[in-house]
Amino acid sequence: MNKATLIITALAIVALGGAYYYFSPHTNLTTSITLLSPQGGETIAYNTDFPITWKISGSVKNDYRVAIELNHDGKQYYRIGGVNAEASGSYTWHVFNDDFSAPNVDAPPRLTITNGSYTIRLRLFDGNLPCEGYCPPETPARVLAADESASFTIFGVTQNPLEKQVDGLLKKPAENTPAQNPPIALDPVRGCTQNVDCVLLTCAGAFNKEYVKHLPPEPPCMVYEGYSAACIQHVCTPVKK
Repeated sequence: MNKATLIITALAIVALGGAYYYFSPHTNLTTSITLLSPQGGETIAYNTDFPITWKISGSVKNDYRVAIELNHDGKQYYRIGGVNAEASGSYTWHVFNDDFSAPNVDAPPRLTITNGSYTIRLRLFDGNLPCEGYCPPETPARVLAADESASFTIFGVTQNPLEKQVDGLLKKPAENTPAQNPPIALDPVRGCTQNVDCVLLTCAGAFNKEYVKHLPPEPPCMVYEGYSAACIQHVCTPVKK
């Protein structure tokens, strides 16, 4: 084997090694991400803004993305945000249950925040963030680096005002309720004789249409998205479509 052949062979080996490194799914050893806030031990009030910050060491390309993920049980992670990667990055997290959609094939699962301990994980991808829920075929981006906080605490979570008011009304007798004649006395909150007597609240379920007229405007909510209201045994009931 002559000198030229040896040089060509060596260059080919280097090129193959570089290609394997680039296309390998393993974590990129030249780039790292460090979570600066939260670090763990913080106490964060519900319905407030909290800054999540980080720094990236090494090369940061234009197509890099950072996924911000929340964990409550040490198992399932839920994405709460995703941004373009920068050497010094930040994301303002509004600590609030603003998406109550239930897991299904068309939407990603959501974690309903309650009082308790949580962690934040950051993952740096070399392309678009992975699709959640129902996804078309795609070439997955690589995870280049990751970091996770120690546990912090969220406090101050309460029922939304509509749910609280509905619960209170259901637990006490209605005032000034007109007498009902036999054969049946209808409940003034959920009572009905036919489907048109009922209306669906996406936060709290199905109720008597006249009763709902006296409630405040319903806040944004999706618990009962995909349901309809039906009168079943004289009770307004949410029914999956």
